[in-house]
Amino acid sequence: MTKRELVANCGQLRSHLLARSYVGEEEVASIWPKRSASKDAWWECRCQLMRFMGRAEWFNTQSAEAEEELLKSLREEPEWLTLLDGTRVGVYPKSFAALMWFRSHDWVLQWIHLRVEAIRAALEKGTLERGDYDPTDLIERGELEVSRQLAMMAYAACMEGNSVDYDEAKRTPEQFKNCAPIDLWRIHEAFTRVNSKNLALVHAISERKGGGGGNGSMSWNVFYASMARHLKVDVRELMDDRALVSILAQVYLSTPSGMDDLNA
Repeated sequence: MTKRELVANCGQLRSHLLARSYVGEEEVASIWPKRSASKDAWWECRCQLMRFMGRAEWFNTQSAEAEEELLKSLREEPEWLTLLDGTRVGVYPKSFAALMWFRSHDWVLQWIHLRVEAIRAALEKGTLERGDYDPTDLIERGELEVSRQLAMMAYAACMEGNSVDYDEAKRTPEQFKNCAPIDLWRIHEAFTRVNSKNLALVHAISERKGGGGGNGSMSWNVFYASMARHLKVDVRELMDDRALVSILAQVYLSTPSGMDDLNA
């Protein structure tokens, strides 16, 4: 596919998504490259648009099925997994503050992984210049840190409740340090389901109940301040102790027009 064809294809996908209210104008604008952007940038845009297309599945499912999943989010229920060693763990929906902690560690994880792979590729090609450190040692240390971060995040995801004890997370038990790669992957997938994937359900339910439209997105600080005022609780309590997906589900399922009522 040439760049011209790629840009045209992105335009078609954009029109399709907007026409069916799978995305909003602001959401598309946030990932839309300049016309002069590189072909790689347009491929990345197309990948994002295809990801948005996945929302169609929820828009086309029965409302009862989607709302049942959202009721689980309202109850802040964990997803239970049985690991290969027979241990049963719960993967919990987390609060906004906890999710920000996960995001920061995910950034560190990606940063280390990308640099380890860059060193490995340069070593294999023979283009690595001699420096102060042994590249093989750097790769080994990087891989150990990646493993440590993954185990810590898995342990935090399985901590009971919506918050994360950050100091306790650093003292990752041997059970999670020795966790099989497939179990780490399953914990990650479950964590994604009980947190971010259910947010797509929120939007699907919202569109069916309110018909779409809306007045644009709301920043997190305004959202939490508004919720704290409506619920008459301290904003820190909402951010630290309540699962984000549960709060959003509560808003969308309890009002006919979703977030707009908070702005009233």
